[in-house]
Amino acid sequence: MTKTIFHIINILFCLLLLTIYGVAFISPDTFPTLSLLEFLYPVVLCVNVLFILIWAFVKWRYMIFPLVCIMIRVDYIPTFFNLGGAQHSQVKAQLRDDDFKVLTYNIGSVSYGLNQKAEWRDNRAASDKKIDSLFDYIKELRPAVIAFQEYYSSRKDSHSLHNRLLNVGYSYFYSPLNSKTPYITNSVIYSKYPIVKAGTLLADGEDNINDIIYADIEVQKAHVVRICNFHLASFHLEKREGEVFTKLKEADLSIDEKAKASIIEKLKFANRVRSTEINYVLPELKESYLPTLVLGDFNDTPYSYTYRQMRKSFSDAFVAQGKGFGTTYNGDFPPFRIDYIFYNKDQFQILSYQKDEIKVSDHYPVSCLVRVKKI
Repeated sequence: MTKTIFHIINILFCLLLLTIYGVAFISPDTFPTLSLLEFLYPVVLCVNVLFILIWAFVKWRYMIFPLVCIMIRVDYIPTFFNLGGAQHSQVKAQLRDDDFKVLTYNIGSVSYGLNQKAEWRDNRAASDKKIDSLFDYIKELRPAVIAFQEYYSSRKDSHSLHNRLLNVGYSYFYSPLNSKTPYITNSVIYSKYPIVKAGTLLADGEDNINDIIYADIEVQKAHVVRICNFHLASFHLEKREGEVFTKLKEADLSIDEKAKASIIEKLKFANRVRSTEINYVLPELKESYLPTLVLGDFNDTPYSYTYRQMRKSFSDAFVAQGKGFGTTYNGDFPPFRIDYIFYNKDQFQILSYQKDEIKVSDHYPVSCLVRVKKI
């Protein structure tokens, strides 16, 4: 009897896994509630793997169905966990002069982890310390191109991150904001190589931090490549909503029902907006005749409609050279990979991929060493 109950539970989890596969093919604009299933993939996958291990010792025939279900989209697994790949230090010997390194990093939450009730001066000092750590990290990593999201830096303050980057070789940058504004905010691209053209593919709305920009960069006078910096629709969860996930991590099920309902609505709304954003901008990306790298914070998982649309035209650098778990988010929301570097495999070769778990933001920085193929 117990064996039968477990078998039925396993079948239900298999059917749930198949449904999650289907979610990526359906626009959240059509079925927003169904799109929420994407967040369950890692858990459902692990449950099915556990059942396979159990059935291997109890009744091997029962393991066939979950195994087949996993194998149907086995390509999902390396988007979540990858065994192969190389880090930057492992490929130094094979680098050419025109190879270059790119970095994407959402640094908007430099106040992440700070005590919001503390004195302003204390928080300012703590935030400045994080910016110092970020600057030291960039100097050590030495990327040729940086795509920041949720950026905020003064043009006038000589000690600001912006001016410090200019002083260490990032002589070229693009921000959609007017040069007369005292601060650079939202998305920005910094480059050690000349920017020959730049613009906006998707402008941010009023009181919004999400946008898509690009810069055409001349690398070592050998290639002009287009770097796109994506920051797709955020969930905009408030503090009380973030506390729900904190409680769940601590196995505390006493959840505020209003907060839970609000979270669900915000997740559905953001999924719908991102599907609209990606459907709008992809045709423009395809029209570019330049080799194109797409970097940024997509605020979406590798099991989503947004990711699938991107993979129709681009390859995923983590799948090519990533190693270990791909998680790039380390805030209150469950840890997912939501920051990406996409490339066209006919135009680029990814030599190495690296995620560094520095605690400056609620995201981790992601970088790649890239080689332009002769076309």
